[in-house]
Amino acid sequence: MALQIKKTKKLTLCAVLTATAFALSFIEGFIPVSAFIPLPGIKLGLSNIVIMFSLCYLDGKSAFTILLLKNILVSFLFSNPVSFIFSMCGGVLSLLVMKLMFLKYNKFFSLYGISICGALFHNIGQLIAAGFVMKTATVLSYSTVLLLSAVFMGFFTAFISSILFPLTEKINLR
Repeated sequence: MALQIKKTKKLTLCAVLTATAFALSFIEGFIPVSAFIPLPGIKLGLSNIVIMFSLCYLDGKSAFTILLLKNILVSFLFSNPVSFIFSMCGGVLSLLVMKLMFLKYNKFFSLYGISICGALFHNIGQLIAAGFVMKTATVLSYSTVLLLSAVFMGFFTAFISSILFPLTEKINLR
């Protein structure tokens, strides 16, 4: 019985986190980042807060499921299949790197380091996908701009996470 309650609690938390990641992606569409940084493809990456939270408090499988479901919902409702490919390539590469870094969280890597690396590898994954989709390596000429923005955006999401994560410690998530 206790195992079933634990499974139900985890499933419920994953559903809430998926909805939260989706909502943050939706809200992010209304934030005029291009007014401050007039370049295409640069986003805050607010849903990455949810992915980092999932890695920290759940596991990699749950984080991947949340990432996949969020990307399916966002692509189905607000974008197109090509953006789904870009999001998944960036998201999966980012998730893999952050998962590896979370293994040494607090020992070698801080939340800031993990978030910034996650943002960097998300953009690297998207550049790789763009190269394959467009069948050219010229998309790499945009890498300096994207990678520089990733450092700032990764820092921003880590800052928000560093405020939110301790607040959730007060609730029993496990």
